[in-house]
Amino acid sequence: MESYDFLVIGSGIAGLSFALKAAEGGRVAVLCKSEAAACNTNLAQGGLAAALASSDSRQAHMADTLAAGSGLNNPEAVALLATEAPGCISELLALGVPFDTLPGGKLSLGLEGGHSHHRIVHARDQTGKYIHQQLLQAVQQHAHIRLLEHHLALDLMIDSRSGQKRCMGARVLDVEHNLLCTFYARATVLASGGAGQLYQYSTNPAMATGDGVAMAYRAGAQLADMEFVQFHPTTLYKPGQPVFLISEAVRGAGAELVLPTGEPFMHRYHPLGSLAPRDIVAQAMQQEMQQSGADSLFLDMRRLSQEHFSQHFPAIYQTLLQQGIDPQEQLVPVVPAAHYMCGGISTNAHGQTTLPGLYACGECACTGLHGANRLASNSLPEGWIMGRRAAQHALAQPVPAAPLRPVESCFVPLAHESALAGLLRQQLQEGMWQYAGIVRTRSGLLACQRLLEQLAHEVEEAQALGRLSPPWLELRNLVQVAQLVTRAALARTESCGCHYLQPDGKPAAAAAEAGLALELEIG
Repeated sequence: MESYDFLVIGSGIAGLSFALKAAEGGRVAVLCKSEAAACNTNLAQGGLAAALASSDSRQAHMADTLAAGSGLNNPEAVALLATEAPGCISELLALGVPFDTLPGGKLSLGLEGGHSHHRIVHARDQTGKYIHQQLLQAVQQHAHIRLLEHHLALDLMIDSRSGQKRCMGARVLDVEHNLLCTFYARATVLASGGAGQLYQYSTNPAMATGDGVAMAYRAGAQLADMEFVQFHPTTLYKPGQPVFLISEAVRGAGAELVLPTGEPFMHRYHPLGSLAPRDIVAQAMQQEMQQSGADSLFLDMRRLSQEHFSQHFPAIYQTLLQQGIDPQEQLVPVVPAAHYMCGGISTNAHGQTTLPGLYACGECACTGLHGANRLASNSLPEGWIMGRRAAQHALAQPVPAAPLRPVESCFVPLAHESALAGLLRQQLQEGMWQYAGIVRTRSGLLACQRLLEQLAHEVEEAQALGRLSPPWLELRNLVQVAQLVTRAALARTESCGCHYLQPDGKPAAAAAEAGLALELEIG
């Protein structure tokens, strides 16, 4: 069996960035629990924020990031991103990412919510897809990197023999071959993405179940800012259909949020109107829908020309037409959906966690960059920058004298029954959406805690019965991360950023006070 210097769990921009850099000085294994393309990076529409225009500045980018994060950001992390983002663009261009340009060859810079300048570098409305294609191609062609799909990480391996805990790799389930594998490494990197599947409605793929955060928590690594879950304001409202995100860049190009009557409303909530930071827009939309009883609000795109729309947002335009909506003639129904974890595994500026031997980068990590709410298009550059910084730090560490241990594996029978796990997952998502979503109350959060305690008990019973399968393993992670989010939300007693706490007695609290129907369904 092969041995590896570096173990990367996750195949998005952060994990692949780390892998490409670390491969300059060692062998790298990149694990993904599904196909490599099944990650949030591949779905990212908007772009990357970088102060490139002569009218823009690093200081302005920092100020916008701090304002969006309600000032709870880590100033050092904010300064790092604003300083290194332009270099990130240059490096991605060198890899062949086809960013949009103006007729003279200059990069086309878009505008998104919370930004004071046009600074969003993009590739049509599928920026993440174009970036991921280039990174994946580079990784697959690299002689020192092995990409292993359908490998689900279960838990971190901890060595405590020296008296200090140290991560030495991970236990992994090779789902295709029913093998339980142990991967040893000089450094292990969690780059497993977020936990959008905590919620009933999410822009995230099915694989976003908070695995990295849960694994780090079980291993004793420090977490931070778990209460701050961002909801994207504009996803297409089509009941029974998969959630489809409509990029913030569409509003940056002139589209406006309106009530069912066609009346704009966001200027009542923020001077930037429809381009306010995401937390403010999502909360305003939720309040307007609560007050009116409407199932959705609308995005008015009619001022955008057909040529501009089809050229700059081709995927969005075609999807709307396929759904029977002509955005040149009709208002587009939209609702918020869970989008991004602003908190996660605590790291420093080099991606180091509080557990030696373990790094984290990307959405599962928390440098403090985002504070209480992420500024649009800061996540892709953060993933690239922190992946490379973590790799540089890992490469600089002394190489152990002992030879690397090869991967060990043994056959394990997998449980085929997953219907109950699926039902419990759905109940968790409904409970989190209702009680720990865009608008929260203390009574609702306490009700959610009780629901999660019952779900945790169900997971424990499944483990005792030997139900080893991806649905049950993912449910274990979802339950633990949901408990962490709820606990952190209860600890923060004032509204801030993505954490909007409404006094009990308001409409959002009524269901929690009336009783927990979801709990009864389990029993």
